Amino acid sequence: SKFPQSIVNGLTADSFYPSFFQNSLSYNGFAIWEALFQGLFKPLVQAVDNHPSTLGYGLFNEPNLGGAYASNQQLHNYYQYITQRIRTISQKIVTFQATAGGGGGGPSGIVAISPSNNLNPIVFEAHDYQYGSGLCSGWTSGANQAGITGAFWGEWRAGNATDMTTNITQAKNCNVPMTYHAWDRLLVDANSNGSIKTDTPNPTCILLSQTYQSVLGNGTW
Repeated sequence: SKFPQSIVNGLTADSFYPSFFQNSLSYNGFAIWEALFQGLFKPLVQAVDNHPSTLGYGLFNEPNLGGAYASNQQLHNYYQYITQRIRTISQKIVTFQATAGGGGGGPSGIVAISPSNNLNPIVFEAHDYQYGSGLCSGWTSGANQAGITGAFWGEWRAGNATDMTTNITQAKNCNVPMTYHAWDRLLVDANSNGSIKTDTPNPTCILLSQTYQSVLGNGTW
């Protein structure tokens, strides 16, 4: 989804996001964070919260920290505000992320940006594309120090069985739940006209299933 043109008109990412994380923009009579809750999170939660398949809500995908966009304190302030507003209508999991494209921040960074633990259940979501990076122990440490519910490996990439085994084994050893996927363009087969093939099992999906079974046995930990 995109922000309304009336907000972003004439702004680049480098000028929009610092203002966004300072909550200094407004839309329809609301400060930007409240406008985001009213226009996105509230109707979304009201539409899907009662579905058994809805486990929770992500607050922001891969924020760009370390540059001109936001400090740890500003990101914490945003996460805190939106989590508090979601708690008025839902008690399901809220997930938050540290930096664009990676695990990010280490334990101290996770503690710095996390919403307060009185708003649990809260889960730190990591995106890690480094095979065998060993970062997951830092995710669980940061979550424990912050007093939040836990950590979750939300995105990862693997191009072959060896890489899959490395990542799955690492997640198992850290006791960190992970998504059942590998970031691979071949995961979805498409016909020449762009329609999805439904009659041919995808080799990458088959390999992923086999690897999960070989590492985990019953597919869980």
